[in-house]
Parts: sequence; structure tokens; C-alpha cells
Amino acid sequence: MVIRKADITDYDTVADFSKKAFLYHVENRSDILRNAPELSKKEFKKILKNKNWLIFLAQKDEKVVGYCKALIREVADECWSPMKMIFIYEMYVSPSYARQGTASRLLEEIKITAKNIGASQVELDVWSFNEAAINLYSKAGFTPQRIKMELKL
Repeated sequence: MVIRKADITDYDTVADFSKKAFLYHVENRSDILRNAPELSKKEFKKILKNKNWLIFLAQKDEKVVGYCKALIREVADECWSPMKMIFIYEMYVSPSYARQGTASRLLEEIKITAKNIGASQVELDVWSFNEAAINLYSKAGFTPQRIKMELKL
């Protein structure tokens, strides 16, 4: 398996994966989520040009089978200690390639990139219903930082 950065020729695949990732969340939380947002080609080009955005693709036998979209962020204000970090926004692996190490390889690439740019941490959000992702992230060394809770009325 090869991990590489996305380029403009990957637009259709990335847009499809992004939509599928969101629809998985819609299926599990249709009470608060609905239509999957479309990633326009214009927005994709903008992301690719921005050096702070990272889109890594997992490719097996010339086929893209997974992706990870993340943002390099620098935080420094009166409330937060100054830090450089990477925030993972989306991760998706084609179901036929799930549980074969694809997501772990993508996470490893994010961790390597974080170390190379001097980031102190990698963060992400994960929905409580997504037990497979929680297990993946825990196995990769992630620990809970804060917990968002809701009270339905």
C-alpha cells in the first residue's frame, strides 16, 4: 500500500469518499444530520493550494482505497498555550478494504507529518456511535481530551 498526497486528478474520488463518510454519520444520527455537503472542484482546488491542508490517499494496486483530510493549525491566544497541531477532519476507507491496516497507515502518515513540522499533537473528533473508529484511534495512541454531551428534550 502506498500513501500519497492528493492532486487535482483525485477530485472525483475525494469528493465521493467525503460524501460517503458524511452519509455514514447521517445514517447514525439522522436526528441532527441530513444532506451530505458536496465538495466542489473549486473548494478542492483551494484546499490543495493551501499549504496547511493535508489530503493523504491510500492506494493499493493503483486503486485509491482510503483518504484522510487534515489541517495544520497554530493556536496562540490568551486562553490556550501556544501550540502547533494537526486536526483530522475526515477519514474514510472503502468498506472492502476496511480492517486491513489502511486507516492505520493513513494515521501513521499524519503522525510522521506532525513530527516533521514540529507539531505537539494530533487531534480529531469522533462520534460515540462509531465504535470502530474509536477502537482504531485508541489503538493508535489517541486518548479522550474532552467529551461533548447532549440532553435531548
